Amino acid sequence: MLDFTRKLHEDLLLQLDELDDNPEAKKTNPDLRILLLTNTIDQLKKKLKLFVFDSEDDEIHFFKNELPKFLSLFIYYSERAAVECSRRVGTEKSREEFLTQVLQKVEYFFNANTDFFNYCRFGKTRFDKYYFLRNTASYNDHLDLPVFMMDESFCTIYSWKLATIIAYSRLEKEIRNSPRENEMVASAGSGDGSFGEFNLAWTDTKRGLIELIYSLQEQGSFNNGQADLNSIIRCFEKTFSVELGNTSSSYQQILSRKKGSTSYLNKLVEKYEQRIGKIDEQQYRRK
Repeated sequence: MLDFTRKLHEDLLLQLDELDDNPEAKKTNPDLRILLLTNTIDQLKKKLKLFVFDSEDDEIHFFKNELPKFLSLFIYYSERAAVECSRRVGTEKSREEFLTQVLQKVEYFFNANTDFFNYCRFGKTRFDKYYFLRNTASYNDHLDLPVFMMDESFCTIYSWKLATIIAYSRLEKEIRNSPRENEMVASAGSGDGSFGEFNLAWTDTKRGLIELIYSLQEQGSFNNGQADLNSIIRCFEKTFSVELGNTSSSYQQILSRKKGSTSYLNKLVEKYEQRIGKIDEQQYRRK
């Protein structure tokens, strides 16, 4: 099965490269690349129906490391085809709005799957039997899957989610790295076409940032109090180039500190009052 899968993947990449170099292939309806990917995945489905894995480890390897390669290409090219189509039709404003919607969808997916994203990113294996063995996860809990993926004998839910992580990461990177597309997204988001680029990295303690995030979420400072904690955490991680890890565990450690659970917030208040004190002192001297 492994030899068949790897040969199929190599051939698929070669054919996709040829189609990518052919401008006319991108204009056909349906997209020739999507047809190729659909046919290739169908071949995998047929092969799997007749195949029995020798062990659970072999099955986990296939659904964690092999199948997502094919599925991620299908997801990526489906999204990319939609972006390319938006370039050819509609107004400049509609194209800007479409790109913004694509990035919002990507962001929403990552926010909704933060724990699994971190599980994969850090190479964890503890829950592999749950994630990557068929018939172990409940499909009823994941109604966001496309109709043709609702086949537990072919694909686990998390193979699809891992594939989506791979595809969306590639898509987002390409949009962000394309000067034209990134400019369009910035223009749609700002309303006036201007968008400042700030390179800020969090260099204070991670636990301090966790104190701040939990406080802001409790205060309801984002989206009128509707933003969930994972979304806020991911936003801070991305904005300030910091990896907070298991924030729940860190928060429990903060709560158990002998010096209190708000030492960082107390320090912020102290620093803010010192700043006000300096301003008052300067104004007094001017008098």
